Amino acid sequence: MKQQLQVLVKFFSDKFLSRWAVLAIDLFIVFISTLLAFIVWLNFEFTSFQWGHIFFTSILSTIIAAIFFLVFSSHISIIRHTSMRDAVRVFEAMTLSAIVLAFIAFFDQEIMDIEQIVIPLSVVVIFYLTTMFLLVFFRISVKHVYHVMHGTKDSYINTLIFGAGQLGMVAKSTLVNGGSTKYLVVGFVDENVGKIGKTLEGIKVYHPNEITAEFIQKKRIKEIVFAVQNIDVRKKRELIDGMIKFDVVVKSIPPVDGWINGELNLKQIQRVRKEDLLQREPIKMNNPRVKSFIDGKVVMVTGAAGSIGSELVRQLVLFKAGKLILLDQAETPLFELKLELSNKFINHASDLECIIADVSQGNRMEAIFKAHRPQLVFHAAAYKHVPMMEENPLEAVRVNVFGTRLLADLSVKYAVEKFIMISTDKAVKPTNVMGATKRFAEIAS
Repeated sequence: MKQQLQVLVKFFSDKFLSRWAVLAIDLFIVFISTLLAFIVWLNFEFTSFQWGHIFFTSILSTIIAAIFFLVFSSHISIIRHTSMRDAVRVFEAMTLSAIVLAFIAFFDQEIMDIEQIVIPLSVVVIFYLTTMFLLVFFRISVKHVYHVMHGTKDSYINTLIFGAGQLGMVAKSTLVNGGSTKYLVVGFVDENVGKIGKTLEGIKVYHPNEITAEFIQKKRIKEIVFAVQNIDVRKKRELIDGMIKFDVVVKSIPPVDGWINGELNLKQIQRVRKEDLLQREPIKMNNPRVKSFIDGKVVMVTGAAGSIGSELVRQLVLFKAGKLILLDQAETPLFELKLELSNKFINHASDLECIIADVSQGNRMEAIFKAHRPQLVFHAAAYKHVPMMEENPLEAVRVNVFGTRLLADLSVKYAVEKFIMISTDKAVKPTNVMGATKRFAEIAS
C-alpha cells in the first residue's frame, strides 16, 4: 500500500495543473463566495431568499472577477510554488472586482434601480473578504500538501542563507522553486539587529554568532548560500572563511548583472571558489609552453559544463585553442556556459562547438572523434558526488570506469596527442564507490 501511494504521489508530482483549470477553480470559488455572502447577510433565513436575484448577482460577480483574473494573470503560476507575488496578483484582481461591484451596487440603488441586481454594499464587503481568504487558502493548501507528500524533511537539502535582504529572498525563492533538487531553507543569517529573531516568510533570522558547529549539526545544515553583494572584500572573506570551517558546502550568488535575462537561475548559485577568498585579482597564467601546447589545436573537453570542466574551458579559451569541443550530457548547463563564453570571449565564439552526448555511448563517441579529430582531450566527465554514487553504483561504474576506458581507447585509435584525465583525491586508497571507480578509471586510462 505504501509503495502504491509513493507511485501515485510521484505521478502527480510530475504533473502540473492547467492554468485554465486553476482559472475555473478560482471562478467557482468566486461564485460560491457570492452565495455565502448573501447567506451570511440574510442571517441564514432561507425563506427570505430571492434565489433568482442571488444567482444572477453571483454570475455577474464571477464574470467581473474573470476579467480581472485574466488581466492580472493570477491563474498562470504553478500552484505548488505559490509565492507572495502570486498572492499580490490575487489581491489586485479581487480588490478591483470588489470596487466594480461596489460601484454597480451604488449606482443601482441611486440611479438605475435594475430589479435583477440586488447587491447591498455589506454583501460586497463580505464577498471580498470571503473570496480573498478562500483563494489564498486554496493555493497555500495545495502548496503545503504537495511538499508534505512529495518527501520528508530527510529528503531535502537543509540550507542557510546568509543575507536577509532582497537578494536573500530571491535566493530563497530560486532554491525552493528553481529545479528538481529539493532545498529546505531553515534560516536566514544577518547582522542587522533589527531583523534578528524575526521571521521572513515563516523562516527565522539568526545572528552570525548563533551559527555554531552545534547549530549546524542540530539543524542538519548541508549548504550555506552567501547572498550579500555590497560588502567589503575583506569582510566577505572573513564571513565565508567562517562558514567553510563548518564542513558544509558554501555557495555564492553572482552579481545581478550576470543573471540570465535578469533572473537568478539555480545553476548560477555556484560553490565558492578560491578566487572568491582572495583579496586581490587571481593571477593569470601566461606560460609560453602551455600556450604553445594548446595554441591552434582542436581540443575536446568532456564534462565541459561541470564545475571543473567549465573552468578548464575558460582557461583554454584564453590560451586560444583553435577549436573547442564542449561535450556534456547536461543540456541547460552547457547552454549557459556557451552564453557566458559568447559574452565574455566574443572573439572566440565561432571556435566553440557544443555537443550533447554521454561519454559511455560507444557509437556516439566514435562518431564525434571521427568527425572532429581532437588533438587534445581533457576528460572531466564523471559522477563525483559520493553519497549519490553509494546509492547508484552501477551508474558510477558505467560512466567513471567504462566511459573513461572508451575515451582512452578512442584517443589511441584517432591519434590524439594528449589524453588528460581529471581525477580526484578520493581515488587514493578509496573507501567509497566514487573513489573506487575513479581509481579504476586511472588504471584504465
